[in-house]
Amino acid sequence: MDELLVSVSLDYEKSDDVMKSKKIVTISLSLLFSTLTPSMVLGVTEGGAYDEQAFTLKVGQVYFTSLETTFLADDRTGPLSTSIDFSRDLNMEDSNDAFLVEGYYRHSRKHRFDFTYYELERTGDRAIDREITLGDTTFLVNTNVFSSFKTRTLIATYSYMFHSHDEIDLGLSAGLHVNDVKLKLEAPGASLEASESQLMPLPIFGVLLNYKLSDKLTVNYQTRAFLLNFDDYRGSLRDTKISLEHHTFKNFGFEFGFNRKSGELEVREPQLLTKLNNVATGWMLNLIGYF
Repeated sequence: MDELLVSVSLDYEKSDDVMKSKKIVTISLSLLFSTLTPSMVLGVTEGGAYDEQAFTLKVGQVYFTSLETTFLADDRTGPLSTSIDFSRDLNMEDSNDAFLVEGYYRHSRKHRFDFTYYELERTGDRAIDREITLGDTTFLVNTNVFSSFKTRTLIATYSYMFHSHDEIDLGLSAGLHVNDVKLKLEAPGASLEASESQLMPLPIFGVLLNYKLSDKLTVNYQTRAFLLNFDDYRGSLRDTKISLEHHTFKNFGFEFGFNRKSGELEVREPQLLTKLNNVATGWMLNLIGYF
């Protein structure tokens, strides 16, 4: 019988001299395969040939019709920072599109590896109507502020399909969700500029369901979430999407669906407190390659 051993380790260390008391969180995910058989590598089940392509790649766009974000980056050595509402305070767009690439490798009916990467950038320009402090820089009332906020997200998960049938696949997943965010404020007229960035690696768990309506049409449902309170990291996240996939040709298809993301993240470091609250809903359209 094929066996899969998954081990997750969290290594924590402090380096006072090199990192100046910043904490380093290393999350390593190691996958050890024992008794790996040709049937797993080739995507063939014990009962016969596995009839799906091993690798699927999706490239497309997510058009977010609603974006609600607040951000706080408090430099504890300076003045108290402001919790910034991007739409209200900075006049950033309430809707925007994001580049998306995702896919999965399924080497047998039971085991699947998924990845997702997307980028979202929002910009704004307004004369602010209240004082805003970011880090150790303060922007006074009526200052004309140009703003930009960029999010890069990478998600990698392993899924075990505990129910796999010709029509229905149902599985549980676990992996890593990495958010890289950066907010930049500029006021050229006042010669002011401030920026704050934060990398947020967090574990996630989820459920996925694929239901074949026909040989070419499949309904896909996936939800991923976490609730964390560990050391410097606190927060919760939920990412849910439902889509309709059409396997138009042997090696080509398309997907249309709905996606909702919500999260509250907090990172506490000796010199910096970062908080990010975000809710995004939108529609996605992907081109699919089957290999």
